[in-house]
Amino acid sequence: MSGIGLPASNRWAMKPRALLAAAALSILWACGMAAPDLPPATPGPGALLDAGLAQPRVAPREPGRARYVRDEWQKGWADDDGDSCNTREEVLLAESATPAQTGPGCKVLAGQWNDRYTGRRLTGPPRSRSTTSSP
Repeated sequence: MSGIGLPASNRWAMKPRALLAAAALSILWACGMAAPDLPPATPGPGALLDAGLAQPRVAPREPGRARYVRDEWQKGWADDDGDSCNTREEVLLAESATPAQTGPGCKVLAGQWNDRYTGRRLTGPPRSRSTTSSP
């Protein structure tokens, strides 16, 4: 503690107490009585590789259980209100910082979006398969 902001009378009174506390802790530490209880260090990526964790174990597929094939489940985005703009396009139109430009079939061609993860301004629609995010 530097004593900055304290009245002059308190600044000098603090030093002997701080020195006494530091001396007491040094003596206890030297005697092994005040050894800090630190958690073990977290291993870095190299330690994980050395420990054989680089390749995760994959459980064998259960007989008779169908495999997950993404293309079988994602047939496209829904157009619940029938206006020819699917859910993804409606979200892009709603979240664009400027009026978004659309092409045939409500395909979003351009606009400006703020990337929630990087803070950058995007000038074209995101190319990812999903535009969802979690708070």
